[in-house]
Amino acid sequence: MKIRGKQKFNTPRKVVMLTRTTSEEGVEGTETVQIRVRALPMGIDQKMFELFPEPVKPQDWAKDAKGIILRDPETKKPMIADVETPEYRDAARLSMHNRMGYILFHGIDDPEVQFDVTEGQEKNAAFYSGVFQQLVDFGFTMGDLSRLVAEITSLMNLSEDVETAKGN
Repeated sequence: MKIRGKQKFNTPRKVVMLTRTTSEEGVEGTETVQIRVRALPMGIDQKMFELFPEPVKPQDWAKDAKGIILRDPETKKPMIADVETPEYRDAARLSMHNRMGYILFHGIDDPEVQFDVTEGQEKNAAFYSGVFQQLVDFGFTMGDLSRLVAEITSLMNLSEDVETAKGN
């Protein structure tokens, strides 16, 4: 296929500016870091969800305020997801961190950013967890990482799809 003589679209890229206030030896200032990001290729999200499936929400019987198990009109006991358990919250947080590591590893397209990885290293859940940890250890905040992920997904036109879906 060709469109106006081109065989394919160029990959969308963008430079993201992260600015923060610094204080060294009592002198206030600002520091700006520029990081170039790119849209991820089609299908990469499927691989991400295969590597990091949604954590399973623990189920419990629906109960009233006194702790008595509720029944519906057909005398069935309804189940509800209990997302307040510490185990589930930890699993959800780890999954989010791994997904961020995955998106940022593949979405940062800047020769100035180098991750500590071994050539040929298997790219599994532990690998992407390590990428996330490298970013945190370097000093990125959760806000910085969330902004980079948001910029990458906006290049993929995913953020608009999410907003449209929320409105329906």
